Amino acid sequence: FKQKTAYEIPKRDWSSDVCSSDLVAIGDVEVDLPATLESLNMGFLPVPGLDPRRPETSFVVRGKTLRVDLLTPARGRRTGAPVRIPRLKASAQPLEFLDYLLEATVDVPVINGGATMVKVPDPARFALHKLIVSMDRPVSFQAKAVKDRQQAGEMIEVLMQDRPGDIELAAENINARGPGWRKRLKEGVARLPDTLAEAKQKILGLMSWQKFVA
Repeated sequence: FKQKTAYEIPKRDWSSDVCSSDLVAIGDVEVDLPATLESLNMGFLPVPGLDPRRPETSFVVRGKTLRVDLLTPARGRRTGAPVRIPRLKASAQPLEFLDYLLEATVDVPVINGGATMVKVPDPARFALHKLIVSMDRPVSFQAKAVKDRQQAGEMIEVLMQDRPGDIELAAENINARGPGWRKRLKEGVARLPDTLAEAKQKILGLMSWQKFVA
């Protein structure tokens, strides 16, 4: 899957997310993440937020498409404010429904002259998560919502060819989480292009609570 989509997803969409959650066991490891990025001598710079009073949660290399975003599951009262992650000596942006991604990860190698193992979300969950969060984007972020659905559609198209069972498992997990999750996913799926009619029918067919109460 990773090899195939590496050629199909435009490079401008590539980014790296560093996630912090109680669901990810990293022991007592502590790291100064901003200093680590700087030590790479790649030119990483913090990206100022819209509110200058809030700490940065993203880093980019000037003139390049590489971007590192620090994310953490949204918990408690939703203010949108960055959350300090002491073990990383950095702040992270809360993201709705991130736990759904972190519950199922896949170990993959990143080739960089050698090979480094990293954890990435299960591709099927990642695609459906994109659809869900796209429906919660405010009006001012509709361009991002459109991009979310475009990326989800590209991944779902590949998964339906190579691993359709993964889509079913990811959708069934969402179905069991309650009506709010099902509503958002249904709305996101409905906005996928008609070229994915088979996938849309499959996912929407799984969004039936009766299947799980029998």
